[in-house]
Amino acid sequence: MKVVIAAGGTGGHIMPGLALAEHFTQHGDSVFIITREKDRTLIKQMNQYRRRSFYIDVGYFSRSRFFSNITAILKFIRAAAQCRRWFKTVSPDIIIGMGGFVSVAPLFAALNMHIPILLCEQNSVPGKANRLVAGWADAVAVTYQTSYRYFKSAVLTGNPVRHDIGIIRKKEAREQYSIKKNKPVLLVMCGSQGAQQINEWLLSALPDLRKFTIIWSCGKAHYRSLNKAIHKQISTDIKLYSFIENTAAAYAAADIILCRAGATTLSEITAAHLPAVIIPYPYAADNHQQKNAEELVRKNAAVMALENALNPQKLVAIIQKAYTKRNALKKALGMITIPDSVERIYTLTKSIVKRKKYVSKN
Repeated sequence: MKVVIAAGGTGGHIMPGLALAEHFTQHGDSVFIITREKDRTLIKQMNQYRRRSFYIDVGYFSRSRFFSNITAILKFIRAAAQCRRWFKTVSPDIIIGMGGFVSVAPLFAALNMHIPILLCEQNSVPGKANRLVAGWADAVAVTYQTSYRYFKSAVLTGNPVRHDIGIIRKKEAREQYSIKKNKPVLLVMCGSQGAQQINEWLLSALPDLRKFTIIWSCGKAHYRSLNKAIHKQISTDIKLYSFIENTAAAYAAADIILCRAGATTLSEITAAHLPAVIIPYPYAADNHQQKNAEELVRKNAAVMALENALNPQKLVAIIQKAYTKRNALKKALGMITIPDSVERIYTLTKSIVKRKKYVSKN
């Protein structure tokens, strides 16, 4: 098959797309990527597909910015036309849209050319892009059953994660981080930009978290100030990073994680069976991060805390609570994970392409 994956804008759309690209490539399929030039430079894993990538320039739509919307519309029209011309040279069998504004123009071009479309929805509450184009799709691969009500052609597949998530041994991972053998490990990951409020609370709470080794991804903007402040906390075992590239090893080394509720993060910690304290980003569109976290909380697979109800003392208490019940959380995660999500989407893709080819012949 010739497969085009349209993914860009955020890591939450790109990383599952790359997991799919790797799987399709291993099966001998030709994979092409549509994204933004900016996304290629931000995410290193995109570089391996640079010779099979097509870059478009698209903009956001905003209800409050009339003139910027005019620019966004013009960019959309140009990007859709560029995709249409590129599709004529590539002749793809199917377009897989990973959600987000970057995917809309390629999907519009695919619709216009009668190319089969598969959507992947990572969140419990679908984003605007996927809701807009869902009527064009042959199927929608969803992560949560609660997403069924938004799509007529939903298929439960889970959210694809990288193959190395959940397979690295704890001993090996802890050796990479030079962690003492019997000391519990708290992993803190709040995205590439970090989370200032959580960073500040955690810094204040460090004296009460001395029993943990803390692997802390704080965000590039906060690294310098936190690194300076942490040097004064001489009794606390902290490994501070601006960003953690090898998340698989970090998950394996940890006993518990403090994180946001982005779709990719939750899918990865579920696949890694890593107990979590989840603090949803309160300003996420349609409050989708809280809805994502609630999917795990309902199944007793995570502990959630809302940011507006926290302070350093409460943060310590909830971390301690989650650590105490970590074995139960881990067991629940093992019951809800979908370990073959990539294979499910691969099988679904093949069935769509096969069905479309049969219909076109008859």
